Amino acid sequence: MQILSKQEAFTILENPSVGIPMEAIKFLYNYGPDEEILEKIIFALKNAYKDVFFDEEEGMYLDIPLWYAIVAENHLDIRLVDVIIQLFVEADFEMDFLSEQCGYLVGKLCETFGEEAIENFFHAIEDALIGRSDLPSLFLFDCFYFLDPEKYQERILNLLHDKNFYWKEALIIHLRHPKFIVFKPALEKILKEANFLANIRDSWLYKSLAKETQASINLMVEETDKNASDLAFSQTRENWESHYEKLQDHFTPKEDSEDEDSWGSIFENAVLEDTSEKLYKIYDPTQATKINRNAPCPCGSGKKYKKCCMP
Repeated sequence: MQILSKQEAFTILENPSVGIPMEAIKFLYNYGPDEEILEKIIFALKNAYKDVFFDEEEGMYLDIPLWYAIVAENHLDIRLVDVIIQLFVEADFEMDFLSEQCGYLVGKLCETFGEEAIENFFHAIEDALIGRSDLPSLFLFDCFYFLDPEKYQERILNLLHDKNFYWKEALIIHLRHPKFIVFKPALEKILKEANFLANIRDSWLYKSLAKETQASINLMVEETDKNASDLAFSQTRENWESHYEKLQDHFTPKEDSEDEDSWGSIFENAVLEDTSEKLYKIYDPTQATKINRNAPCPCGSGKKYKKCCMP
């Protein structure tokens, strides 16, 4: 299908249909810098989990914001930083393809706008300690791949030392690079405490924290070639067309499906097949009682916590 105008592409994206509207996304993606397109992107992301995009008949949110989030890859603007922060620190939602896509945009914005974007994302992570710590601010952690450890040293140490920081294991995983060697003593202390608690409580939660902390320490002291653990999701994911073409089936309703968690399971399974796996297996074992009931279970089963190991 040949699309001839922005308005035609907007109409296709904003009218729910089966599958991913690849051609309409491609048309807007490749369109030159355009304020109207940017306004559409900002509106979609600001309202992604609000009534305007909620389908009452289906009982779920529409994918329109996801389509615009893909378009945003080629329409980057510093204004998107605050919009994405708002999405991750204010919205109460289950992890889905939109959260993965916006996590990708975090890296792209850091690459494009440097310190201005990095500082805002990092500050939002700090602010998460003040509000509801279980909201998905973990998707902002890809800013760590671009920040200067020396400049942020004291602030990172504050996060590592805070007993109430829900996403501590996410932070530790994002320190897996020789440039973060300055944090090795702090991680060694966390490792010692986690091993002690794992032994006296026989808890897989503390065992997981110890395992991830040890892995981060190892990668801090080893000079390794670049691999997925050294790079942000925005640097490892394939181009958007190839990535989403593989996901087409996940946006096509399957007949006779009565599993209430089928959509969430589809997302979780698809994510685990991608290099973005590192984003989702990062729960803080020291705060086990605070795991979001709708989050993927830390045991790695791919099921939601409430359907798996939740007491």
